[in-house]
Amino acid sequence: MAKLIPSHWQSMEAFGAFQRELDTLERLAKELPDDYTVFHGVHWTHVEHNGPVFGEIGFAILTPGGND
Repeated sequence: MAKLIPSHWQSMEAFGAFQRELDTLERLAKELPDDYTVFHGVHWTHVEHNGPVFGEIGFAILTPGGND
């Protein structure tokens, strides 16, 4: 089972589209090897000349070698 960050994802209340996202997270956890890490819901900010831009990365998968 892959390592998941944040680790408390199974206790999150889910409905609608978020439920499908958690279903995908569960599948990634079960089917990826143990030495993979999956980051879920990574928020980011980028500052441009007319103000900040915000976003979220649904899933970021880190492989053991870091380059696959």
